[in-house]
Amino acid sequence: MAKIFAFLDAQALGDFTIAALLASSVRELFDEGELFIYYRNNRPYKKSIVACICNMNGCMISADTPRSVLPSITSISLGDAFHRGMIFLKITG
Repeated sequence: MAKIFAFLDAQALGDFTIAALLASSVRELFDEGELFIYYRNNRPYKKSIVACICNMNGCMISADTPRSVLPSITSISLGDAFHRGMIFLKITG
């Protein structure tokens, strides 16, 4: 089973919508994948767009800057993540 963590870092409406669609599409590539979305709710439209991602398993909203949380996640080596069935996506606009 693939565990997909998508950090949606885009700000503009169109960029954020495309990022959400891309994360959802990557999830669809795996029959038993789990999609977790992480984003900052700093625009009025973001919560509504994330609510439309029907195949996500969880959502995390950053209260402040996400860079204070993500360094520990990015310290996992790509080889280790691959063997654990994890996929990390950082999608920017």
